[in-house]
Amino acid sequence: MRPLDPVSPGRKIALGISFFVAFFTLWALATFGGFVPKIFLADPVTMVADGWRLITKFGFLADIGITIWRVVGGFVLAAVIAVPLGILMGAYKPVEAFLEPFISFARYLPASAFVPLLILWAGIG
Repeated sequence: MRPLDPVSPGRKIALGISFFVAFFTLWALATFGGFVPKIFLADPVTMVADGWRLITKFGFLADIGITIWRVVGGFVLAAVIAVPLGILMGAYKPVEAFLEPFISFARYLPASAFVPLLILWAGIG
């Protein structure tokens, strides 16, 4: 094994699967072995049982679907607005001069900084 040597597709799959096996093994050892209290980290069996209960009794799949719909919808809405705006900014210098100061300011803000603004603008309902 040398740096930057390619990995065969079969070995890549085996390594990827072995990571998950190692992860779940260490998780099970840490929780079932009593090294980590259940209040801090639940064991894998409890997590699977609780996940199944959420899906079957509480309609969690519908919530997952709505979340995916919101994320995809937000991405599509952003793309529908941003792509034409970017083309306009690249083609017309007055449009770039008008929008560039705000875009340069907003580009460096972390995404989490927009959450309070969104709550202020859209409300919590």
